[in-house]
Amino acid sequence: MTREAFQIGNRKISADFFTKQTPNPGNSNPRPVWKASKPRARGKKNTEDTEASSGYNKLRESRDIFHMRSKKNRNDEYFVITVNPRSSSDSAFKSESPSAQVEDFSARTKYRRSSMDFEPRSKSFEKERSCEPRLRDLKPLMRKVPGYWVEAPNLAPTPTQKLDLERQEESYPWYTNVISPYEHVNFVAEDRVLGPLVISILIEDTIANNNSSSLLVLVRTKKEDIRESVTVRGTLQRDSSVVRRRKKNLLPSVYAILQAIGNQTKTKFDPRGLHKVKDEEKIIRTLLDFESTCLRSKFTFAVLYCKEGQTNEIEMFANEHGSQEFNEFLSFLGPRIKLAGFSEFSGGLDTSGKNLTGKETVYTKWRGMEFTFHVSTLLPYSIVDPQQLSRKRFHGNDIVTIIFKEGNTPINPNCVASTFNHVTIIVQHLQDPATSKTLYRVSVASKETVPKFGPELSGDSLFEKSEYFREFLFCKMVNAERAAYKGASFSQIVARTRFEQLADIAFSFSEI
Repeated sequence: MTREAFQIGNRKISADFFTKQTPNPGNSNPRPVWKASKPRARGKKNTEDTEASSGYNKLRESRDIFHMRSKKNRNDEYFVITVNPRSSSDSAFKSESPSAQVEDFSARTKYRRSSMDFEPRSKSFEKERSCEPRLRDLKPLMRKVPGYWVEAPNLAPTPTQKLDLERQEESYPWYTNVISPYEHVNFVAEDRVLGPLVISILIEDTIANNNSSSLLVLVRTKKEDIRESVTVRGTLQRDSSVVRRRKKNLLPSVYAILQAIGNQTKTKFDPRGLHKVKDEEKIIRTLLDFESTCLRSKFTFAVLYCKEGQTNEIEMFANEHGSQEFNEFLSFLGPRIKLAGFSEFSGGLDTSGKNLTGKETVYTKWRGMEFTFHVSTLLPYSIVDPQQLSRKRFHGNDIVTIIFKEGNTPINPNCVASTFNHVTIIVQHLQDPATSKTLYRVSVASKETVPKFGPELSGDSLFEKSEYFREFLFCKMVNAERAAYKGASFSQIVARTRFEQLADIAFSFSEI
C-alpha cells in the first residue's frame, strides 16, 4: 500500500496504519476494527506506531475528514479505506481490495465534520434503499416561510405504516346510522354558555332486574357533538307507542341526563329552557341534513401544475396544458369523467353541458368518500386574463392544494394567495436510474394553526408508483383537511356556522 500522510498542524502523520480485519462470524453486522499496522514489540517503543496512534487521535479530534460508506467483499471481510485529502494526482480513496475501488467520487462522498464513521451497510439495507437519487442529493422542494411549518421526514428506517384515517370517531354519522333507524325522542334547549342545544335520546337496552334503562344520548353544541351512554332508573321500551307516551315523563329527567353527561365529559350544561319538538318527522329529516353537512364525506382538492422555474401562481395558472408526466399523475389519482350530465359529486363544477367550468375533471371514490379534483389545466383558460380568475376561484376555495412540480427550483408553500388554502402538498416526478421505475417525491407544508397530522413522511420521502403510495396520499389529504378544521381559523368559522344552524332548528321546532 502506498504510504500517505496527513498534515495536522505542524506534524505529518501516517495514514496507512489501518489494516483489514476479519469480523467475528457470530456478529452479523460488525464494525471494522481499527489498529496500528505494525504491532509494537513488548518492552520496545515503536516510534512509527506511536506517531500513527497519536496522529489517529488527532485525526478523530479534528473531525476534518471525508466520510465514505465502506462496502462488503464477497468473502465477508471488511476492508478499510485509507484517506489522503491532500493528494490531487492519486485517487482520493484507496482500499486493499482492487475490486472495491470507489467510483464517482463527487456524487458519493459528503464532507462531514460530525463524526468518523466507516460502518458498513448490510445488503438488505442497500436493497431497501435502492432508490436514487438520495434525499441528501436532492434540493428541498419548498422554502421555509413565516407562518408555515414544513414537515420534516423521519430519517430513521420505519416499517410500513398503517394508513389510518384520523378523527374517525368525530366523522362517523352517529345519528344517521345508529339513532335515526329506531324510535327516539328529540329535545331543543337554550344554554346560557353553550348556546342552542339539540338533544336526541335513544333507548339502547332495558335491564328489568335493576329497574333501569340504558340510553344513548347525542347532544349537539356549537363546537361539537357529544355522544354518551347514560343509565337511568325505570324501564323503558323501544316501542313507538311507549316512547311517545313516556316522552312527557322524560322531559323532567333530561336535566338529570345532561348533568350526568356533563360529569362524564367535564362539560357544564346550564339550560334555561328545555322544549319538546313539535314535528318529529320533519326534524328527523332536518337533523339528517345537518349531520351530512357537518360530517364531510365529499371532498374537493386542488391540483396545480408547475413547470420548471415557475414560482408564483400567475405563472402556474398560465399553463394551458400539462406535460406527459402530469397527465400520468392525474390518471394515477383517478379516472377522467365528462362533466356534462354527471350525476355524482361534482365539487361545484358545471354539469349542465355548457362547459362553463371545463369539459372534464378527475373524480374517484375512496373508503366510502368522494373526491373531486379541481385540476388547473382542465379548468377554462383565458387568453385575455393573466390572473386566470376562472381557475383561481376554485383553487382559492380548496383547503388542500397539490402542486405537481417539475424541476428543482424550490417554491413557497403560500404561492397561491388564499384564505382557505391551509395545506400544500408538493409531488415531484422522478425516475430510478437502476430500475427505470416511476418515483414520486413528496413534501408537505401547513399553516401554523393546523395541528400535526399523519401518516408521517419517512426516509427520503420517495415513493414508487404503487397502490400503497395512492393510499398514503389519499389518507394524507383527508387527514390534512380534517386537521385544518381543528385549527384556530377554521374552528371559529365552523362554530359560527353550527351556532346559526342549531339556533334555526331550535327556533323552528320548539314546542312552547
